[in-house]
Amino acid sequence: MENILVYRKEASLRLTFIDAFHPSEVNIKADNWYFRYKLYGDDFYEFAGWFTGKFWYLDGEEIIAFEEYVNENFDKDTIKYNEDVELRIFIIDFKKNATANFSKLRNGTFEIIELKEDRIIYLKKQYDKIGEFEINIDSLKFDPIK
Repeated sequence: MENILVYRKEASLRLTFIDAFHPSEVNIKADNWYFRYKLYGDDFYEFAGWFTGKFWYLDGEEIIAFEEYVNENFDKDTIKYNEDVELRIFIIDFKKNATANFSKLRNGTFEIIELKEDRIIYLKKQYDKIGEFEINIDSLKFDPIK
């Protein structure tokens, strides 16, 4: 796998590929592999957490949303089945110079549709079901980037 450049005019971010993992009790096949990335800023600032490699630009380049693993441990005893992999959305708001996260999902993926006024509209895809959700950005708890 390759590293992924997350381009911004002011400062770029980088998703650096770390490794791939597979649930230990699931038959090995291509669609059961998960990739892990670390997120770094221009000055080698490392954001906490592990990321899937998926991201979306919102509000031009002012907000970038990433799919992040909730899991902290990825060993064979912790990740036995696809249902053991939990994701959430992590956002960086460059106007506020802060980060926040929201929503959780097991054994599925997210897709961000758009930022409309002050709401993020997104999909949760799980098994054969797709649900559309929205969240007001002002309702999120933001932590300053240190």
